[in-house]
Amino acid sequence: MTILLIRHGQTNWNLESKLQGREDIPLNETGRSQAKTCAQYLSDQTWHTIYTSPLSRAKETAQIISKELNHPPVVIEPLLIEREFGKGSGITWSELKTRYPLYPDEIPEGMEPFSSLCLRMKQALYTCITKSAGHNIILISHGASINALLYHLSKGTIGTGITYLKNTCINQFDFDPIKNQLLICEHNLSGEEYAYARKKR
Repeated sequence: MTILLIRHGQTNWNLESKLQGREDIPLNETGRSQAKTCAQYLSDQTWHTIYTSPLSRAKETAQIISKELNHPPVVIEPLLIEREFGKGSGITWSELKTRYPLYPDEIPEGMEPFSSLCLRMKQALYTCITKSAGHNIILISHGASINALLYHLSKGTIGTGITYLKNTCINQFDFDPIKNQLLICEHNLSGEEYAYARKKR
């Protein structure tokens, strides 16, 4: 079973380094092109389902990838949504650190706690794995959410505060059903890098 967790394509707020949170910001044209290009590097594999965050930038990324991959069904999974940034939504990271100098020990009002975010994203993967019964799946989510999961599973060696995730980056996981354990195989790869990594295995 191959599990890919992919960040959505670029938005205008990404270009401005704004925290998007649960604001429903659409893809821009670059983001749409990124999604199509990403899918082209996945076309030699068979995909059972594409699960996506309910936010439009993720849904459209999922729909573009599905079209390129012979239309595996796109299913909304609410747990894949981006982190809620509360009063931090819409500001840049530099503004966040200016307003909240003790961040991450001090967070904006209404912001989803990091520990809750990590557990939610882990639950999201397990939920999609259970629904798909051993088939290859793709999950579309968001930068902060994906990075939190990477940080959690890697015990702090990659992810939040360490890794800047590219738009439409591919993160691959293995699932060990005996140990009921998720393992990181690859992270933050472009489509081309992912295809190259597969050939090396």
